[in-house]
Amino acid sequence: MFWKTKKGDPDSVWKEQHDAVHNNPLYTFINIQKIGTLIDLYKRTYDKGGTKALEAYIRKEIEPFLYNKGQGKLVDENVFREWKLEKMRKKNPGVPLTAVDIKLFDDDFNKFEQHEACWDIKKRGASGETILHLCLVGDSETHLTIANILLEMYPKMALDFYEGDEYYGESGLHLAIVNGNFEMVKLLVENGADVNQRATGRFFLPEDQKNGRTKTTNYEGYAYYGEYPLAFAACFGRDEIYDYLLDHGADPNFQDSFGNTVLHMMVICNQLSMLGYAVKHHYKKADMEITNNANLSALTMASKLGHWSAALIYLTEGESEDHLDMLAGGVIKQLLSSKWNIYARVRYVSEIIVCIACLSNLLFQMEEIRSQGFWNFLRNQTSAPAKLLFNISCFLILLCIPMRFLGYGGAEMVLLSMAAPCAWAFLLFFAR
Repeated sequence: MFWKTKKGDPDSVWKEQHDAVHNNPLYTFINIQKIGTLIDLYKRTYDKGGTKALEAYIRKEIEPFLYNKGQGKLVDENVFREWKLEKMRKKNPGVPLTAVDIKLFDDDFNKFEQHEACWDIKKRGASGETILHLCLVGDSETHLTIANILLEMYPKMALDFYEGDEYYGESGLHLAIVNGNFEMVKLLVENGADVNQRATGRFFLPEDQKNGRTKTTNYEGYAYYGEYPLAFAACFGRDEIYDYLLDHGADPNFQDSFGNTVLHMMVICNQLSMLGYAVKHHYKKADMEITNNANLSALTMASKLGHWSAALIYLTEGESEDHLDMLAGGVIKQLLSSKWNIYARVRYVSEIIVCIACLSNLLFQMEEIRSQGFWNFLRNQTSAPAKLLFNISCFLILLCIPMRFLGYGGAEMVLLSMAAPCAWAFLLFFAR
């Protein structure tokens, strides 16, 4: 079935868009090369007469691409199915469609739901995008001015999102967040953009999930940011946008296709400053106890991914006292518990054994000094340099104990770096 074979080629979507530039009417206005008639007209007329000429052109040429002259329309499953079938026929001319192919419109992640749209779904770009999306991708002053004009004339364009499989669900709001354009974020939300719209297309998945869902994942992906606009804002460190989205109905505890919340995503992206910010947020605090599909909370995930140490440093050694707000939720206890179970227990017991062994050896050497006398003992040590080095290493290791209690981590590392080669020399004595 050719519908399944579409998975796997990372360049196919780009090639499809590139080829469509020559035969898709939408790309005459603005295309993926960031040029087109709208750009040309803006540059020719904006300085002379403002936006009037551009608005007239939009009404004449672009309005026919919209549902009900920009008033919008509900896109149901039948409309979506017809559009998908047409795309399949164009992509694979002459190949018959089976009943199974026709059912395969929902894949493992992209789940169609009836929604309102402004731009006619049958008149979109190769990836199901609109001109507004292309303007936001362009992200130049010219492109953004045109985007503002489009939203002013047709506010419901803020509802539109990519309908194609690769970028399914990505809205103008996602693009504005990635660009860090707070003014555009506000404009889109004011015009009705869904603050909980999910971007579930394959482009936004972890790399090990792009050819189909598997039981486990390492969450590593070039554009895996948690699907929700709020998660995008958190992953990119946009605290101002994060606050704004929370004020307008976003929820940090919503879970994506893998069960990950905003906190999980900040751990995955190693956004430590935003992690503390989200947990102590004045309006809506993120819940640290929520677990994902792998039964991992944000902090146990941090331990699993090896980010726990940085998170613990941030929480316990930050210059501000904001991190103390997190103690009430048992965050520190949970993080320390995870560290203890993963590796600290073994290291703790091992270090105790080493310290006891070093102390026992030095006590035994003290008995030798008492029986032989100090100078005789010293002469014996110089005649056996490997043993002398081993005794020095034991002394240096025990000296690390007060250094650790005093918080002199650098001094402890120096002592250990000196003790280790001394102990190795003693081991080499037995390898002769």
